[in-house]
Amino acid sequence: MRAIIQEIAQMPGFISTSTAMSAEGHGVTLTAWEDIASAKAAVQGEAHKAAMADFFKVNGIGDSGWTSFWTEGQLNLRLLRCTACGEMAMVSGAETCKCGAALPEPAPYL
Repeated sequence: MRAIIQEIAQMPGFISTSTAMSAEGHGVTLTAWEDIASAKAAVQGEAHKAAMADFFKVNGIGDSGWTSFWTEGQLNLRLLRCTACGEMAMVSGAETCKCGAALPEPAPYL
């Protein structure tokens, strides 16, 4: 996380960031940008790409997540790690992983 924040703080259009983490390891990160183009460029940074690769690999970091650009017309689907195959699965109402296994119940905060 530190590497991502250090990287994005140097990017054009960056305004600020806020992170919070609970004792159980549940966290949230919010960033503010001057415009959507700057925000979308930030996710192309090397530190962010490396973290996303770790998130999406089988049995990678985290059990669930939700990424989004909070602007009109842009909310992404939630992601939940499949306990059968270890991959991240999009949660869209059909709570089954592409491997065919039922997804675990999402945490109440997600």
